[in-house]
Amino acid sequence: MGFALTYANRMPLAQMTPQGGLASSGYCLAHAAPTSPAYLVYQPAGGGRAITVDLTATPGRLAVEWFSPRSGRTYAGDSVAGGAKRSIAAPFGGEAVLYLH
Repeated sequence: MGFALTYANRMPLAQMTPQGGLASSGYCLAHAAPTSPAYLVYQPAGGGRAITVDLTATPGRLAVEWFSPRSGRTYAGDSVAGGAKRSIAAPFGGEAVLYLH
């Protein structure tokens, strides 16, 4: 629960809604907007497999952060351009959480 609270405190949670259609995994909580965007995507099938996220509503670049629920570690990734669908792969195996902001 501590990890969930950490993310909840860092994102615009009041503006985010479940939007499973934005992620290939089907699990996405998002504020898909041009300003203050945030996407939290769960990948239960395991890291290392690419997740496709529809960032059409969000122009500009977004920071990429991966979280491993298994190890509790966070990994920074290269930023990604918004404005289109993007495929991003976790840098570790096992289930993964992707935070784009």
